[in-house]
Amino acid sequence: MTDSNATVPPAAEPFFSATFDRSLIYHSGGSYRYLVVTVRAPEADTQVTEKLPLNLALVLDASGSMAGPRLDAARLAAQQLIDKLGDDERVSLVSFASDVIVHGSGMALDPMGRATLGAALNMMCTRGSTDLGAGWLQGCECAALRKATADRMEQSHVFLLSDGHANQGIVDPVLLARHANELRQRGISTSTIGVGMDYSPMQLQAIAEAGGGRMHDAEQPNEIAEIMLAELGDARATAMRDVELTIELPPGVRAHALSTAQSNFMPGRMRVVLGSMLSKAERTIVIQVEAPPQFGAPSIALHASLSWRTPTSDDRKTMGHPPCELTFATGGDCLRQQRDLKATQTTAMHWQTWVVHQAMQRNQDGRIGEGHQFAEQQLRHLERYCLGVPGCQVYLEALQRYAPTMRDRYDTRVAKEVMLKSYKYNRSERDRRSYIREDGDEFLPPRP
Repeated sequence: MTDSNATVPPAAEPFFSATFDRSLIYHSGGSYRYLVVTVRAPEADTQVTEKLPLNLALVLDASGSMAGPRLDAARLAAQQLIDKLGDDERVSLVSFASDVIVHGSGMALDPMGRATLGAALNMMCTRGSTDLGAGWLQGCECAALRKATADRMEQSHVFLLSDGHANQGIVDPVLLARHANELRQRGISTSTIGVGMDYSPMQLQAIAEAGGGRMHDAEQPNEIAEIMLAELGDARATAMRDVELTIELPPGVRAHALSTAQSNFMPGRMRVVLGSMLSKAERTIVIQVEAPPQFGAPSIALHASLSWRTPTSDDRKTMGHPPCELTFATGGDCLRQQRDLKATQTTAMHWQTWVVHQAMQRNQDGRIGEGHQFAEQQLRHLERYCLGVPGCQVYLEALQRYAPTMRDRYDTRVAKEVMLKSYKYNRSERDRRSYIREDGDEFLPPRP
């Protein structure tokens, strides 16, 4: 089905479309419609992006739990990554535990800089507990200092690696996300790598989502290097960075994103952070919209816009979209209206993966009853939504298998796999590990 609302962009600009699953909404209020927004990045000019120098900060957890193979693997991975970088690029190296050590800030990768960083990695040892927030912010500060003094355009990015929960300093994921959001707006993005079984997916995901990067899992030490090198390749292939979706809402309209993406709703506006997008990558965001009772006008209109930065400029570019309208109607007319089949199927898919992720977060927080109740409640809503719609049964069946399993606390390893897979699935993103686990696959059906 062709989307009549799609904005067809000129070359080198993103594709941007937004359409409702249904065009009529109940005039007495209390009903929901779903806005499906799709963004596809243009093909990156690799001759430009591959030559754009990196301003990279490597922030490594050196707390006691990293002792042995984990820290050895992290140091080796960092060395391999530095070896891959060009002589004109810059690296900051920070380790954290109870304290924070800056081993090098904005260092040029000439022979002396490489030798200094290599020696620091060789001497790095474990100590103390986990002040993740302080270590990460120090790495960001190093990247910011280099950015402020550079006489050229560089990609400023932070890799944060940790195997534990932040247990001192800033520990609240909401506050970590707030800092990450501010840094992203200053042009410094962050990707995170969780190592082993004991890291906090909520903390690392909050930083990566609000920071415009990606979250990864390295269950085994030997996976650290392949993930870090893949992230380096992704940085080279970035076509859009600091991507934001904004929805202007009429008075009384409420909106909620069925997504792991960082989002913010306030009366009259909703903002969703999409972060960096690779060449030709596609992101879909489903937004649940609740309209108030009809107050005079026969319809309401939502206005979507997209903003982003290119890899070679800090200036923001913007793209508008034609208004997306909902027309007030009687209950009978609403029930008889035809749906946009593709938008409905996409809504069911993203709804289901969002529920899996949200319920598992509650489960791992110790709120087991709340997680089970949430999954069962959302299952009932999705059953009504999918009733009689071709192609939606696969998502419904996956949630029907999942909801009863929320009665008990999940094993930590399996829970992390389920959360990671639902996160990647919702973002249409590849798992960068070469060895793929099967845990949780039964809850995430194949994409159509």
